[in-house]
Amino acid sequence: VKVALSSSPKVGGGGLKRKYKAVEFHLHWGVPGEPQNIPGSEHSIDGEKYPMELHIVHIREDVSDMTEAKKTPDGLAVLAFFVKADEENKNYATLLSELENIKYKGQSTQVDALPLSSLLPPEEDLGRYYRYEGSLTSPDCYEGVIWTVFEKPVELSLPQVS
Repeated sequence: VKVALSSSPKVGGGGLKRKYKAVEFHLHWGVPGEPQNIPGSEHSIDGEKYPMELHIVHIREDVSDMTEAKKTPDGLAVLAFFVKADEENKNYATLLSELENIKYKGQSTQVDALPLSSLLPPEEDLGRYYRYEGSLTSPDCYEGVIWTVFEKPVELSLPQVS
């Protein structure tokens, strides 16, 4: 599921050499629970995977769109957040209820505006992260991506993750 952003929050500092503007976020999830438990996270820490992973995709502040960013060295920066099944997160209620309107590939729905920060762990938990240079995890697998993978997961209830 991909959500295009109408405003462009920016990220910089913390070791990033440039400023980047957010253009979209998307979720990767698996199948939680019994009898099968297929993790949806694309990253792991010490071999631990999570039921879901949130990616916030940013492009360099000095480029106009994703196509131009992919032609530019270090054109993309992605912030990745693990999602674990624990406590209900009311900040996700609107987004998740709208997802019920999407049943097939290519369908879309309108989501009311919500602050991107409301989908993340509290600010005090954003200081521990891992950073590496890599590629996008889906085709076209563009290779100029600066990944930041945060250690502290977002918490959603099991029904929300499902």
